[in-house]
Amino acid sequence: MPFFLRKVLQVFRLYKSPSRVYGLDILRAAAILFVMWAHGTLLLPQDWATYANMLSFDGVSIFFVLSGFLIGGILIKTVENNPANLKSLMNFWSRRWIRTLPNYFLILGLLVALFLVFNLPMETGALWKYFIFSQNLTTAHPAFYPEAWSLAVEEWFYLLIPLLVFGFKRFAGLSAKRSILLTAVLVILAVTIFRHYRFLHIDLHSFEQWDMFFRKQVFTRLDSIMYGVLAAYLNFYHTKAWNRHYILMFAVGILLHVFIRTMSVLGLNGFGVYFSNIVFAAGSIATALLLPFLSTIRSATGYVYKAITYISLSSYSLYLVNLSVVQVWLLNIPIISEQHFLIRYILFWLISLGLSLLIYKYFETRITALREKFKISRKVY
Repeated sequence: MPFFLRKVLQVFRLYKSPSRVYGLDILRAAAILFVMWAHGTLLLPQDWATYANMLSFDGVSIFFVLSGFLIGGILIKTVENNPANLKSLMNFWSRRWIRTLPNYFLILGLLVALFLVFNLPMETGALWKYFIFSQNLTTAHPAFYPEAWSLAVEEWFYLLIPLLVFGFKRFAGLSAKRSILLTAVLVILAVTIFRHYRFLHIDLHSFEQWDMFFRKQVFTRLDSIMYGVLAAYLNFYHTKAWNRHYILMFAVGILLHVFIRTMSVLGLNGFGVYFSNIVFAAGSIATALLLPFLSTIRSATGYVYKAITYISLSSYSLYLVNLSVVQVWLLNIPIISEQHFLIRYILFWLISLGLSLLIYKYFETRITALREKFKISRKVY
């Protein structure tokens, strides 16, 4: 292998923890690739984009359930092995926020700087909301940094759900098991009722309205993550039942995803209760049904395995940069004509993948390594 190529590969070489579950990496990689596929259609001619969108699944919703499953598992172990006090709660929060906030603020700061340097119009009155993730609590997300909507959902989940779980355990005297289950059920019911109430009081006329008022708001989407927490609950407390029919559940999950997407493509969904309530629950359940089987796939070998692992490892960075940084800024240059859309499309994928790998290796992993220095509790969970 030439010396130059070896050096390039060394720059992008990533470390993979032996504890990673390859099946979950497959799901995480699929989710970010669906997101990339959907964002990439913005670079294609309308007729191409129409056909491409037919093959696109909701990657962000898959991310929500997977996040709920993984973080829910950590939360369960935390409340099972630690007292329900402020120290344990702060330890959980510090580990989550050191993992997620630095990357987010890095890209947010970069975008703000670019807007200021080039003197572009920006909704400065709403800018502060991005720093406390309140830009889309119950209102439409501003146009600036549009992909931040899902990060707000995640961060409010990290803040509110542990508070409820710890509160039920400490002040209501419930066991960790009952605290987790009660929190999950209450949040799912509350969000479902809120969406239904909103549907009754909002007159929807387009997909864009539904997208902004139902799909991309914190208090209309927290239940998606909670379905993942319910899956973690079943995996931890009812392991035999969780693993009993994992092949059948996987098949049902795939078929349910295909059915939901087919209904959407055929235009049979409308903007009524189906999309305001049922589709979110059905999509989340479909993803949760995939988890028992995928959790059994511990490792693999070969180039496909390496590619999926790399995409999974850098998926968070890839989500943060692919649209607002790469597509809007790096590809919005006059030397690449819109007529050469295939060149722009290919560059979109190559630059996004390369940039995300660099951010993951040289920024994200080094910041994440600092979590041990800020660890408040020495208990292992």
